[in-house]
Amino acid sequence: MAKTAVYLPLAKFQSTLLPLPRPGSTLSHLMPRARDFTKITGLRSEKEISRNFVAIVNGKSGKEPKGICPRYKIALSEDRYDLKDEKRLKVDGALYHEDDIPKDGRPRWEKQRLLIEFKRGATQYDPFHDMETTAVMTDDRKEVYGQIGDYVAHAFACQQRTALFLLLVMGTMARMTRWDHSGVIYTDAIDYVENSAALRDLIWGFTLLPLEKQGFDLTASVISTDTDDYNLMDDVALPQETDLSFDEGSPVPARATGEPAPVFAYVREMFAKSLPNDWPRWRLLVPTPAGPRTFLVGKPVFQAPGPIGRCTRGYVALDPDSKCFVWLKDTWRPNYLGVDPEGNILQALRDLGVRNIPTFVCHGDLEGQDTQSPQFFHPTKRTKRQKLTHNATIPSTAQPFVSEGAALCGVQRAQDGKIEHVESAYHDGEDIRLRHLRHYRLVVSEVCLPLQDFTCGRELLSVLRDCIRAHSDAATSEAKMLHRDISIGNILIHPTIQGEDGACRVVRRGILTDWELSKSLCDAGSEECQRQPERTGTWQFISCFSLDNPTIPMKIDDDLESFFHVLLYTGVRYLRHNCTTVSFFLTDFFDSYSYQEGKYLCGTAKRAAMTSGKIVLLATDKLVFCDKEGRRNLLNQMIKFMLSWFAGRYTLLGTERAESDEETMLLGQDDDTDVSAHSAAEKRARKVADHSAVLDLFDKALEKTWFTDDKVGDQLASTDSAERQAEAKEDTAELDDAAPAGATSAPRASRPAPDYAEDGRPTKRQATGKVPPRTSRCPRARRENPVDTFVNGNPLKSAHKDTIVADLYIQVCLNLFS
Repeated sequence: MAKTAVYLPLAKFQSTLLPLPRPGSTLSHLMPRARDFTKITGLRSEKEISRNFVAIVNGKSGKEPKGICPRYKIALSEDRYDLKDEKRLKVDGALYHEDDIPKDGRPRWEKQRLLIEFKRGATQYDPFHDMETTAVMTDDRKEVYGQIGDYVAHAFACQQRTALFLLLVMGTMARMTRWDHSGVIYTDAIDYVENSAALRDLIWGFTLLPLEKQGFDLTASVISTDTDDYNLMDDVALPQETDLSFDEGSPVPARATGEPAPVFAYVREMFAKSLPNDWPRWRLLVPTPAGPRTFLVGKPVFQAPGPIGRCTRGYVALDPDSKCFVWLKDTWRPNYLGVDPEGNILQALRDLGVRNIPTFVCHGDLEGQDTQSPQFFHPTKRTKRQKLTHNATIPSTAQPFVSEGAALCGVQRAQDGKIEHVESAYHDGEDIRLRHLRHYRLVVSEVCLPLQDFTCGRELLSVLRDCIRAHSDAATSEAKMLHRDISIGNILIHPTIQGEDGACRVVRRGILTDWELSKSLCDAGSEECQRQPERTGTWQFISCFSLDNPTIPMKIDDDLESFFHVLLYTGVRYLRHNCTTVSFFLTDFFDSYSYQEGKYLCGTAKRAAMTSGKIVLLATDKLVFCDKEGRRNLLNQMIKFMLSWFAGRYTLLGTERAESDEETMLLGQDDDTDVSAHSAAEKRARKVADHSAVLDLFDKALEKTWFTDDKVGDQLASTDSAERQAEAKEDTAELDDAAPAGATSAPRASRPAPDYAEDGRPTKRQATGKVPPRTSRCPRARRENPVDTFVNGNPLKSAHKDTIVADLYIQVCLNLFS
């Protein structure tokens, strides 16, 4: 939390963010009188505090018929949740405009102007109190911070906003906070019983703000039900006889001259599902050099969770002029010198002939919509007392390390397959800074299917091959561009029409999306490489080397390893194999991390597999993909070859070389064997230094005959996670009895991955004890729904709480099979 929380003295907060009328002005004479809050003194119940507080502010108490905020009222919702809210969040109260006040005691998230949360006591539940003393919060304060972070994130999700104010009332104390996607600004704690004028000034000052200053995005406008645009959206959402099947090989009828291009049925279905009756529809403006363009959207198909980060949203949008469906990405991009918007990158790559990437339509930064919290943040050196640990972080809700889009989903991820970004602070040496983000919209032509919609193992390989080809084109073209965020959420399936008129058929191909984190390949340490001072990618799929060395620029072999991790993850989750503890395996291999000397590094299981070239399950079983009859899948050979290549790379990097040298010296042998092994490692490592060997492997595999019944569905969703974990505990207990002495004393304890910040640093989730929603780009959220995005890729909390079991399982395997 310390990394994204900015203290601003009350007077500065008031004058800068909630300015009052100048003394003597006409408006200043309308200032309401400060109220008497003495009756709240001594109250111990949150409900007693909240109801008395609201009565006084709204003007329903004593001799005060009028409230302190004309045209606004506070409505409580501490006992009931919004029926549309799957999370069932019950924020204590909110300030509403008088036209929008709910009457049923439930929150109207889409209409709230200012959130209010009540707590008893003074400092016990004040998460910002720790900022004045230490960066490590108590459990009570940590829980409150996670709770209000969830409320802010949900309010952002339900509205089109650039910022949000929240008033935290703790007994007779209160703080005003302002949240944007870079961080949260907070005031001093004021005793509003002793200084009721200060509270009056904060609330009244807020009601005087125009909508834009209250945090509303004025480039988004609600579409009324009685408008032509609303009716148009209803009309185009209806199925048409000309809609095409998106199955591979489906015939495409010939079109008459001038007849509009047909729409794939899944695209129209996705658009129709985005128009529920209980969700507002929006006109979104996208600035272009020729003037703003308007697109019509409903509910986002993907929404990255969490209040902090790029917070990417993905929409199936309608162009009202052409009546065509497009994909609209709404995100907050890092605003650094030399960091190009994604639209510029896509245009450049298209011009260079890069295949299998999205087709650019338009894009633009939204003028004046930059995060403000970095303006008030003064970089400070970390003191020993302020040392950041995995207990000193802000809350997050699913998607990517830096890829929100990870984001999506874009990761970047509210959808299955996406992971999330959650924190916007980064380290510059030992300094802690906030990331400056700018609101940005991008429109591309392709509306795609998620990777998990592949039909069989062969199609999974085909889609990945197409995306590796795109990666190769970009890296070897004049641009020499490296993607740097290969993840399950950024690899999509795009049905296309191929062939001549009268003989056209549907061909499903892979598209590599979310190029916002890409950059040109350059020499390590060069000035060009230092554009963004944070780790980049999605934790689950980042290479072991990059996880252990976040300051070293990524190379082609790092991204190729990420493709391998996507293949393995997707295969274990959706294909038929012999692993009976899928959830346990995915958590240990992809979500875990090592914590050493204050740094978050690659997890033990992932590192062991990549350095040894072997993936071992419990006991002596090896991971085997097969069909119903137990016949082995070609995927086994592909994984075997690729693992050996990456193991060669890690041998050269010294991961195993130091151990070999030490053994040779102790035994008094010459180093001929070591030289021979080193040469073999060099030969294997060259296979992943560029794309040719990997593409050749995929091409040859796709020429073979594949089983068509190897996909069995989502093996995480089909089995209760608690049951899976119980099975894993039993298996581990059996191994424990047979484990060698010292089997549990690992040099680096493997733990569930921490919440990840957009800067690429892990930040454990501080919520109300609940696991983050399975919809994003961090360990749990990212695993259950791996793709927005670490910048889209920092680790989130694992799906499993029993980290001791995970430690024991990994270490026993290493001892038995090393």
